[in-house]
Amino acid sequence: MDVFEQIDDAAIEEDWQALNYIKPDQRKDRVVKERPDNFNTWDDREFWKRFRLTKHTVELLLSSIQDKIEHSTER
Repeated sequence: MDVFEQIDDAAIEEDWQALNYIKPDQRKDRVVKERPDNFNTWDDREFWKRFRLTKHTVELLLSSIQDKIEHSTER
């Protein structure tokens, strides 16, 4: 057995130990929550109380910035 075979065996052993240390079945389940639909959930008065903006103002703001914003995921 030459030096390179010993190095390869050592690398394989290290990889195996790392894989045994990281146990994917012990990960927490990913929690995906629905995005709230605040625009349709709240009437005009509640919307104002929660966000201090009218729905009309939010529509205007969104129309002016919609091409500059996006969700970080497709969910």
